[in-house]
Amino acid sequence: MYYLMDKGFYNYIILIIGFIIVLILYIKQIRNYHDNYVIYYKVEIFVNNKKYYLIGYLDTGNKLYDTYKHR
Repeated sequence: MYYLMDKGFYNYIILIIGFIIVLILYIKQIRNYHDNYVIYYKVEIFVNNKKYYLIGYLDTGNKLYDTYKHR
């Protein structure tokens, strides 16, 4: 609010740059969230003539890494 009340040119530049940084971080976080939750699927399982509806997770192993060498 201080930057808006002062009405200086540099204050608006700082606000615009700050807004752009926050927007980039937000978009990056949304993409990461979307990538993690796209691989959930609805699954039907039949056991003893009963039908169960569950949510399954497709584990491709592509995001695995070694905790020691981080590969």
